[in-house]
Amino acid sequence: MFAASVSSSVRIPRGVWRSAARFGGGVALLLAIGIGAVFGVTYWLSTRAVFRSVNVAVTEQLVLLSERPPELLPFMIMSRLRHQPAVVTRVGLFSADGSLIVGNIERVPAGVRFDSRPRILRTPTAEGGVVRLDVAARVLADGRRLVVARNVEDLLVFRAALMRILLVSLAACVGLGMAAGTAYALRGQARLRRLGATAEHIMLGALGERLEVRRRPDAMDELCIVVNRILDRLERLVAAWKNAGENVAHDLRTPLTALRAQLERLRDGGRLEERDLQIVIGSLRAIDSIRALTTRLLRIAEIEHDGRRQAFADVDAAALLREIGGDFAPLAEDAGIALRVETEGPVVIQADRELLAEAVINLTENAIKYAGAGRTVVLETRRSRGRAVLAVADDGPGIAPADREQVFRRFYRARTAQGVPGSGLGLSLVASIAGHHGFEVHLRDNGPGCRVELVCKLREAAA
Repeated sequence: MFAASVSSSVRIPRGVWRSAARFGGGVALLLAIGIGAVFGVTYWLSTRAVFRSVNVAVTEQLVLLSERPPELLPFMIMSRLRHQPAVVTRVGLFSADGSLIVGNIERVPAGVRFDSRPRILRTPTAEGGVVRLDVAARVLADGRRLVVARNVEDLLVFRAALMRILLVSLAACVGLGMAAGTAYALRGQARLRRLGATAEHIMLGALGERLEVRRRPDAMDELCIVVNRILDRLERLVAAWKNAGENVAHDLRTPLTALRAQLERLRDGGRLEERDLQIVIGSLRAIDSIRALTTRLLRIAEIEHDGRRQAFADVDAAALLREIGGDFAPLAEDAGIALRVETEGPVVIQADRELLAEAVINLTENAIKYAGAGRTVVLETRRSRGRAVLAVADDGPGIAPADREQVFRRFYRARTAQGVPGSGLGLSLVASIAGHHGFEVHLRDNGPGCRVELVCKLREAAA
């Protein structure tokens, strides 16, 4: 498939937004993983250190009190509660049956284990509420039970607040990372789009254009500099090649015209034998073929060199195809081919009517020439998603897939066309006209046969 198109829209397509969002999301994800890991370790280490200090304090008080003489233990507990409340916030000495002997813990907390290991337990208060305590307990030698606890509500509230702060900070960092990554990606995408548009213009024949290079070049700019040097060299080579071909084609016109005039005089002189006359007639046909070839070469060069669009106007492609179909109806009938024109009403596009007609005429001539007797050729216009499609299709032998990428090259002839007279320039001319208009050209399988489509914007879609 050969395609020639130029994108002029400044609206950022959805694909670019999706690509930028994916890049921004990737940056945000990496940032979230990194910051989340730092925040998580910070949270875990800080809360672990705080609660570990509480556990150590509770355990130390439990061991210290349990080592006091049994008869002095109640006195020691009351003394500490009165004079050192910050050291031991809660303590209780219970009998073997669970009755309180002394302390400010009214009952043994539910779920407590007498193994000297501190645990956080939810304990009801006298006011009907619930308080969370870091509790450690053990059974003394005389069977009494010693319970030491510290209120950790403030620490748990601090831990929850720290978690919220970390989560909010993480969300803010991720949001900023997402925004920064998306902005960076969009900036890069915008630059790539500009480079791509320039490259597409160059591909369509604007060899004088060059890729953008910024004042402070980076790696991409260095690559653009190298590409621009290649384009400089390529432009010189193409110009030399085109000039040589055009000069040869132009210089051949005068001697060919003179030679044809001399052969016509020989043919019309009446002095030639039949055999010599046939040779002269064959020579005239060969000269006509060469002249047609040089005319097409010069026409292609004229189209490719002329970047002007003054002749562009609103053209009803459907009416144009009906007119061309009417002109070719006798030729198709003589060749034994059924020619149809299928349109959906007016299909208005911006084009040079003369050049567009020339492209459709070339396609129609090719279809009639190569389809063969008993076949059908269809000229068609239709609308498709805001675009106009002009198609010339036939049900002949078609073009092999291996040849489809090559048939738009000058002088290339497909294998199925080897036995049919032709120059190999018809589709090259169509491609040049399409490139001049910014149209796309698609060559498709018609199953059987060949289908060539010219695709462009509708006039109302382009307005």
